[in-house]
Amino acid sequence: MKTKLLYLFIFFSAFASVVYSQQAKWTIMVYLDGDNNLEGAGIADVNEMEMIGSTSDVNVLVQFDRVPGEDATNGDWTDTRRFRITKDNDQQNISSAVLQNLGEINMGSPQSLIDFVNWSVSNYPAQNYCLVLWDHGGGWKALKGNKSGLKKINVPGLNHVGSISDIVGRGIPDGVKEPNFTNPFSSGFGITKDVCYDDTDGDYLSSDEIGKVLNVLGVRINILGYDACLMAMIENAYEVRNKVDFMVASEETEPGEGWPYNTFLNQLVNNANMSAATLSSVIVSAYQNYYTNYSDKTQTLSALDMSKLSDVIVKIDQLSEELINVKPWTVLGNIYMNIDYFYNRTSLDLFDFADRLSNAAGNANLVTKANNLKQSINEFVISNFTEEGHPGAKGIAIYFPLKSDFNPKYSNNLLNIDFPMDIKWDDFLLSYFNEGENTTIYDPYEPNDEFVQAYGPVNSGFTYKGYIQDKNDFDIYKFTTGSDFNINISLNVPADLDLLLVVKEGDSYYKVDSSYSYGNTNEYISRTNQPAGEYYIIVMPYEVSNSEYELTSDIVGGEGLINLELSYDDGVPDYGLYSTATDFAEGIACLFRLPAAPAKLKGFWFYLYSLDVIPGDGNDGSFWVTGSDYYGSFIPNDYLYYTPGNIGWNYVDLSLYDVTLNSDFFAGMFSDRYNTPAIGWDTTSSNGLNLIYTNLDGYIDWHVSEGTFFIRAVVSVYNNTTGIEETVTLAPGTYSLDNAYPNPFNPSTTISYSIPEEAKVNIEIYDMLGRRVTTLFDGVKTAGKYQTTWNAENCASGIYFYKVSTKNFTQTKKLLLMK
Repeated sequence: MKTKLLYLFIFFSAFASVVYSQQAKWTIMVYLDGDNNLEGAGIADVNEMEMIGSTSDVNVLVQFDRVPGEDATNGDWTDTRRFRITKDNDQQNISSAVLQNLGEINMGSPQSLIDFVNWSVSNYPAQNYCLVLWDHGGGWKALKGNKSGLKKINVPGLNHVGSISDIVGRGIPDGVKEPNFTNPFSSGFGITKDVCYDDTDGDYLSSDEIGKVLNVLGVRINILGYDACLMAMIENAYEVRNKVDFMVASEETEPGEGWPYNTFLNQLVNNANMSAATLSSVIVSAYQNYYTNYSDKTQTLSALDMSKLSDVIVKIDQLSEELINVKPWTVLGNIYMNIDYFYNRTSLDLFDFADRLSNAAGNANLVTKANNLKQSINEFVISNFTEEGHPGAKGIAIYFPLKSDFNPKYSNNLLNIDFPMDIKWDDFLLSYFNEGENTTIYDPYEPNDEFVQAYGPVNSGFTYKGYIQDKNDFDIYKFTTGSDFNINISLNVPADLDLLLVVKEGDSYYKVDSSYSYGNTNEYISRTNQPAGEYYIIVMPYEVSNSEYELTSDIVGGEGLINLELSYDDGVPDYGLYSTATDFAEGIACLFRLPAAPAKLKGFWFYLYSLDVIPGDGNDGSFWVTGSDYYGSFIPNDYLYYTPGNIGWNYVDLSLYDVTLNSDFFAGMFSDRYNTPAIGWDTTSSNGLNLIYTNLDGYIDWHVSEGTFFIRAVVSVYNNTTGIEETVTLAPGTYSLDNAYPNPFNPSTTISYSIPEEAKVNIEIYDMLGRRVTTLFDGVKTAGKYQTTWNAENCASGIYFYKVSTKNFTQTKKLLLMK
């Protein structure tokens, strides 16, 4: 009996050896989502793979989903197909045989990814597996629009009857692998790191979904690759912890060409026995060689050893705890603007942060914790390519935005990413942003980098203090006069900054005057008898600095009409929304509050993310403009049909209709019954005054939305005193209390604060003993940004405190009076 068992054991052992020897060494699985504007790049990458092809040791498998209307080559098929890549010499056409034609597949669905991996493993088993997620990759986005955030509101003059269908958004910045989708009625959205955007199905794979997919697969992934933008973040790595051996991704945006597949596949085919660590580094090296002569010197790619991740996480946690204890807020404010960042400063290089902190902190424990993190990162990142545009980048980024851009959703325990729930990093961010006073990371006039974002009014005699954050930062200020005027502009600089005065004529902008002194020299512009018009003052970078500049303008003359541009948005939307309704069943609007009445409505601005957004429809992408106030003043015929001319800000001129406004009013848009362009929308400037017309829980009506629609209104009132145009951003998204200026002061200082809703505001001054010195204001303010001045001429030198409080907000800051 024992002899028979021995023979059976030998037989099955030999059989297992035969099966194992027939396995390939590597199966490369490329989940290629070309169902968007990257379809052409996907075709090019498949042709790169065909330059090498599969072998008995290396399987190269592709699931390729295409989109209608983007690239008509290669038969212009628009469904989803699976290939085992074979070698050919034709770099224009895909010649690999189609193994499966799946029809239209939602590549943003986790099940689609599961099915592809399981199919690959079942049919092409191997000793090692590499899974590449190919497509757009997104930065951190806060998706907080949902039904729980909507409240029914009665809007006179805007009520209609209809039905509801999904509202879906989409938009892609030029040259960036980052389209923007969202459905404001879908629940469960948080801040996610997204990849694989499927335009046809309006879906994407979030970081948590990828982690869940890897959990249910019956095979371990040796290399997880992101051929997509911005995915080399610690939050993403943590989501797939203990599920992959190595991860390859870029901290920065990737060019459209993406990875050079022919280069690293050639090396793998020639040495199929290479380990996962070696292949990960080979991919990075191939990427580096491909982009060495690329004009944009900001390329990055790194390979991460996931077995070292746990130590990095521990060190981040320890450093976060120490930061909370030590509170080195001034140090952080001084180093922040120099830390290497990626795309839009929402993610910073983790090593560069720790390195700059260790050199500036001064606290021994903090220095030790920062150095420990650096050492762990060096072990975690086994291969790193960064060009001169990112001198401090070492391969892994972390969420650390500007204070003004921080989204508290990141620290909410309902988020669908694990990192901020498990690690104290979010606690550090909350502590820093809530307690740090002397930081230099908040510019109160941002975003003002483009003409349409220009901050105003430039009030005569008032000093504007801002920061030039990087060499792409242009601070633009706006004013308009109704008659000839004289102006003196001064710019006190901390670094080599330049000054420009520009006038708008028609749709063009022309330089009026400039000041380009060399070095840290203050800049001046003086003009007399300047004709009435729309003007812009521009602070331009030659250098950058952590210190603030001071811009002052003195304007004499210019009496005339005051134009108020009312807005709730922050200048540039994160998403686009469009309606699929065929009647007046879906609409959006903003409620605006007049700072003074009566007023004349001059027009509406709409930010359009795209035009003909319904694929294959062929219409121009028009809509109906509507507006009213509570007293029944409407746009003539209630609706004005409008066909936009371009993506971006579009102006609807209503000045000929003589619409008088006597109170709060609404500006909105409905579908034209055939097609609607995508309107700008985001979630970071929510103020409760943006409306969605939809069916919610049986109520077909207007409801308050958490999101912000990019709609503005221009109104006019007559003023015989200044005539300076005011651009008023009403109802900011949050309460805030700025640092008083000047501080120290003698004898007066200005206090600036913002409230997102109408509220009773109390502003008081206290001395060191907690005794109230004076009350500066005690009354009701509508939503907006305000300034008040304290003249301490009759007070003694010393430390004082100013306190701003409402029902929902209280904050106190320090003042120093020096006589």
